[in-house]
Amino acid sequence: MSNTDDSMVPPDALEGDQNVTIPDDGIAELEASTEPSRDIAGSRGSAGSQDEFAPLGMRRIDENGSEIVDAMAGRASVFGFGFDSIVDAIQQSATAYLGDASAFEDDCDAVEEAELKSLLHQVLGESNVADSVFLCPTADTAIEKAISLSRVSRAGKAFRTIAMLGSDHGRTAMCRTASGRPELHEGFGPMMAGFAHVPPGDLGAVRAVVDDQTACIVLSPIQLLDAARPIERDYLVGLRAICDEHDILLVIDETQTAIGSSGHSLTYRAIAEDISADMVVLSAGLFAGLPGGIVIARRRVVEPAVIGVHSYPMQNAVACATLSSMLAHDLPSAARAAMQDFAVALAESIGDYEFVRDLHVLGFTIGIETDIESVEIVRAARSRGLRLEAAGETAVRVQPPLIMDEDDRESLLRRVGESMQAIKRETAELGV
Repeated sequence: MSNTDDSMVPPDALEGDQNVTIPDDGIAELEASTEPSRDIAGSRGSAGSQDEFAPLGMRRIDENGSEIVDAMAGRASVFGFGFDSIVDAIQQSATAYLGDASAFEDDCDAVEEAELKSLLHQVLGESNVADSVFLCPTADTAIEKAISLSRVSRAGKAFRTIAMLGSDHGRTAMCRTASGRPELHEGFGPMMAGFAHVPPGDLGAVRAVVDDQTACIVLSPIQLLDAARPIERDYLVGLRAICDEHDILLVIDETQTAIGSSGHSLTYRAIAEDISADMVVLSAGLFAGLPGGIVIARRRVVEPAVIGVHSYPMQNAVACATLSSMLAHDLPSAARAAMQDFAVALAESIGDYEFVRDLHVLGFTIGIETDIESVEIVRAARSRGLRLEAAGETAVRVQPPLIMDEDDRESLLRRVGESMQAIKRETAELGV
């Protein structure tokens, strides 16, 4: 295991990427868990079918009818599954008018103020100005809205988008084109015109492709398919300077990083607190697993308005319930200590495995970089009742909720350790 630091988790742990040092004297090898299968809290009947259980916290029933700990639960909701106020919002909105999703946005009435905008202002703070708020039916349509706004704001004189190689911005035609991954382009014929891709971290490459027709630069603050590695602060600051120099909009895609999960309300502000994006696209953690996206935009992009709250009332209700609950629980600031404690505990739980190379930590978005193919780690975890997600070819990631009860936290740590122990046994048997 490579050590990059003398300290396990630095004091400024929430201000940027933590390459968490894995201690050389890690824990003893874990044996297969004897942890009993726990009925998910909120059970509505005896075991037998998924419909008889209510997911709660990080626990849910998978497609095979087995109880699992879902390490990605924070991406669905910052409170995990089954949070009362969010469940209530879904139930209440389900019995009310659900909108007309077939209506074109041009037919939707814009309003100047709405509860959603007010709550965003309170959660994000005054420094993260949301002059306009666009509620969208999916994360992908929110990305498209942001890119479209960048073009419209320049009155058709600029239309090009600069994005990053290795990025993944979604699955619609525009989102695939914006993504810098060849596998998302293959088999679809020509991609949309007006997109250029540059290596992340290379400001010179950005300057080389900027021209008078460039409308925006779009990037995610964490490279989720590169071991969940956050971008460097200097790079983000440099992009802001390039945008200011050339009158280009800076668009931050946070659709895959849950709101507040960095310890700051917005993930990019945990990396560079002293800059502001022109637009931020949100989704993860806000909609309880339902499709939905939000674009917040500064006045320089578009005249202040709130659009979409009447067209997508369920998404609006769930997002408002989430934001209200975040305020009531003083999130994300109240979770910062727990984030650091969890990173330390995770480092300790996998510290004895030589194939673990590094941990990349930004709050509760944690990438585990290894020498093992990620599909093998995901498979080993699944067989032990744990959902992890690949973060590149040889890395996996976890994105737990901002609030975890002790049982969920310990189960997550234990099952991660068990999965790594299984990988160790398998590689030893193969002589790897």
